[in-house]
Amino acid sequence: MELTINNLFSEAAQELSEAEYELNRPLEDVVVFAVCSHTKEAIRKMLTAFLAFESLNENNSSSLNEKLDELKQLGTMMLFNECITKQQAFGSLDASALECCRGENNHGYSDYCLEIDQVRLCAELGRSVEQTVRTFTGF
Repeated sequence: MELTINNLFSEAAQELSEAEYELNRPLEDVVVFAVCSHTKEAIRKMLTAFLAFESLNENNSSSLNEKLDELKQLGTMMLFNECITKQQAFGSLDASALECCRGENNHGYSDYCLEIDQVRLCAELGRSVEQTVRTFTGF
């Protein structure tokens, strides 16, 4: 089944909604790992959708599926930086929330944050990314 850009963006919006739903639970019930993973996946999908959209507008010779496969190989920060080169508005977003796990941590999950304040920042970044992508793509 061919994954369209719009489907990818819809999946991202759903992931972000799931993260926010989890954040709105009573503090003692919040599964911080779930918030982090849903938010990071949402941001990754939104950035990928934006770059694929831009690629189509540039009349790139590669197919949509080829472009999506290429983008899936990039890390989230690489995607973010590529978005900045395509649209300066991404540069005004503070992407430092995505780098919360670089280096040592005490929980053994090197790619995920397990601090509630940190995942809240990441979810806020997710909404900002969503708004920026919507502004420039019409999704």
